[in-house]
Amino acid sequence: MEPTPSGARGRSPEEKRRIARLAAFAVVVILIVAFVLANRHQVTVEFLVTSAELPMVWALVLAAVLGALADRLWRWQRTRHK
Repeated sequence: MEPTPSGARGRSPEEKRRIARLAAFAVVVILIVAFVLANRHQVTVEFLVTSAELPMVWALVLAAVLGALADRLWRWQRTRHK
């Protein structure tokens, strides 16, 4: 029996998928780290009755979470009234 080549042709489809997932995960982690580093400066966020000073990245995360919650509530409300 011949030894398998060390190139991609010798890898099983499952192994190729695992490598692709790992590479995609590494890219996402690198992008998240770059995003956090680029947005670490302090900003003042004003709420309805108060304000707070926090890193920009947390303000963006808070906005994303609140937006996702608003979307879920809106979808839940629409499906409830059908």
